[in-house]
Amino acid sequence: MDSIAPFFEVYLVVVALLWGSSLNLAADRIPRGESVIRPRSHCRECGRVLNFVDLLPVAGYVIRGGRCAACGVAIGLTSPLVEAITGGLMLASLVELGQWPGALAGVGLAGLWGAAVVGFALRGVNLKRVQGVGPRVALGDDPRADQVVQRTL
Repeated sequence: MDSIAPFFEVYLVVVALLWGSSLNLAADRIPRGESVIRPRSHCRECGRVLNFVDLLPVAGYVIRGGRCAACGVAIGLTSPLVEAITGGLMLASLVELGQWPGALAGVGLAGLWGAAVVGFALRGVNLKRVQGVGPRVALGDDPRADQVVQRTL
């Protein structure tokens, strides 16, 4: 059974990465009042339906250079970041706690992270890039909140 353990742990991390991709979809569509089932994932700019490569968590972003394969519009750093954090939570849990306790803790952490991501999306919190400096948090349309957060980063 020990020979299967590494494959099971890799499987759990891959599932967590896929869960992160689903979180991105939910965080994008639920605040807009759109279905998370239909239509298929697509570029918001040109409407191109995403293919297998585009849907690979983190790797799809890297392969496509962070841009849509058809129109070249920037995808944004939030998508691979959410996916990587979700996978990282599972990986850290497995490394720290072992296979079964780590799997349970990883699922719990990924679930809490998912609730936070979708909850923040519903509240209008998102990551933005400002003047090429790096990501920062923007809170809705309130410029005062934006200034406070910018000072703390």
